[in-house]
Amino acid sequence: MSLLTTTIKLFPLFLPIWQDGPFEGQTLNAGPYPIRVEAKLVEGLKEGWAHGDQHLRSAIAQQLGASRDKGAFDFLVKQVSRETDARMLATVLQQLAASSFTASSLTADLVPLLTHDHPPVRYWSAVLFGRLPMADLTQLGLRLRDEPRPMVREGLSAVLLERADGVGAEFFKAFWNDPNPVVAADARAAVALKPNAAGLLNELKGACTQGTVQARYALASRLQRMDNQVAPPLARILTKDTHASIRSAVARAVGGRGKPDLLGLLPALAADTDPDVRRQAAASLGKFPTGDSRGVLIRLIGDSRNLVRMQAEEGLLAIAGDIKVPQAVASKIADSNADVRYHACRVLGYLEAKEYTSQVFTRLAQEKRPRNIGAVVFALGRFRATAATDPIAALAPHTAPEIREQVGAALGLLNAPRTYGILKTLAFDKLSPETRLAAIRAMGIIGDGDAFNETLLTLLKSVTNHITSSDRAMACWSIGRARPVSLPVMKRLVVQATTAVIPADGMMEFDSDTVLASAAFALAQCSLADPKARTHAEEVLKAHSLAIDSGDPTAFDNVEMVPTPEIFEVARQAKAYLEGRTVQPAPRPTRSIEVSYGRIRKTQY
Repeated sequence: MSLLTTTIKLFPLFLPIWQDGPFEGQTLNAGPYPIRVEAKLVEGLKEGWAHGDQHLRSAIAQQLGASRDKGAFDFLVKQVSRETDARMLATVLQQLAASSFTASSLTADLVPLLTHDHPPVRYWSAVLFGRLPMADLTQLGLRLRDEPRPMVREGLSAVLLERADGVGAEFFKAFWNDPNPVVAADARAAVALKPNAAGLLNELKGACTQGTVQARYALASRLQRMDNQVAPPLARILTKDTHASIRSAVARAVGGRGKPDLLGLLPALAADTDPDVRRQAAASLGKFPTGDSRGVLIRLIGDSRNLVRMQAEEGLLAIAGDIKVPQAVASKIADSNADVRYHACRVLGYLEAKEYTSQVFTRLAQEKRPRNIGAVVFALGRFRATAATDPIAALAPHTAPEIREQVGAALGLLNAPRTYGILKTLAFDKLSPETRLAAIRAMGIIGDGDAFNETLLTLLKSVTNHITSSDRAMACWSIGRARPVSLPVMKRLVVQATTAVIPADGMMEFDSDTVLASAAFALAQCSLADPKARTHAEEVLKAHSLAIDSGDPTAFDNVEMVPTPEIFEVARQAKAYLEGRTVQPAPRPTRSIEVSYGRIRKTQY
């Protein structure tokens, strides 16, 4: 049976992911597998079409459309001229409109359907007609003028706006004052996108001040595509609009244009009364590395809304590569606003601005808010401020989890043997998963196997409620970086990766795929530095490389674990890593299309 795979999605390259941290569920399995279409199934659906009632044929049409198969598409194309049931015809047109395929042969069949009695047929035929490259758009223009149904008119308007290049500005101007506000908005936006729109600038300015909300938003949301002579004057008007959604669209468009011609509007938008407008302004400022942008973003890290502050922080980090940011941010370390101090420390930490170590260190004893203390600890850790090691370590018993988390992360960067005991304690923190992960990761960053082998082994063996698969996966990652790795740890990685070790409902289950995959890569990484680990790595990779479709009926005799496709691919890439080979990611598995007709009802005559 031939398989028509319509979408090929590849696994990622796992080595770069592993080098940054342990595997997570979304890393291994990014979503549903791509659908595969069996040619025989498509043929069966076609046969069912001839014998089914409207409900069955509607289900078949949806299945054929979902198949993304060219043969299925061609079959539906033929039904356009054959189908007599109006509702069924609308379903067929809808599936064709959603397809990635096009058929110029449909042109002649679609023109009469633009005036069909059934509104959904008119709607979907217009959408499909507008997608045809050689379509005569004047046909759609005539229908927009004469169509009585608002829903269909809005569909026609949207199609014409999408194909605005093929329709003259005068045509759209005729609909500027259309009673349907959506149609009028699309018409004004279409004119504004025309190359000769500058000649209609006064009329467009009027639309920005006197037009409906829909029209003003349509213009604001398309500023980034407008001509340089048109966008600035319209943007200056729309910046003062009474509706926040329109001002927000302007702020977003400034960054989307990628040109500095509207940059002067952002300071006012960054001071807007609406938080989403300020957030969008901060996002756009982050695309323009100028002194003015830096000044406004520094002001925004003191905003009353957290989302605005976080966006401003991202903006400062984005422009830091092109313009000096640390000095300006450092001036805010002792600001009276606690939020400003918090973000200032974070920005300096991310930028590793070590020249401000003493100023940040001073804040450690002065800050009272837990998140601010955590930000100071974060920055000092990134600075590798060894003088701050003991004061930071003294915060390990703090009741605030955000402080304990940052202490764990910082101690890993500071790498002081006298604090190893603190990391071992934080690795089993019962109240804060983030603290545990930070402390376990710190062990891998330090990489002292003699100091942490026993703790990492205990973590692998721990299956209590507060030690999770995420903790064990992180322990695997740290083991991969530790030197030397003890023999008991290597053996435990083999057990963890090939044996059911998690008690559940009176039986034993395998650990999560994230742990199995992390254990495999940890052993492969250890093998590069310690030949004794190679035998253990090969044992795990062999167990993870058993293919379900190998064709060998004895392949799984006396085998406890059947690897998932994700584990199989991780093993393949880990083996290449172990052997020093370059590897390309393999395609993800596919899944069969689901055919579910539900209850089939027959029409009674």
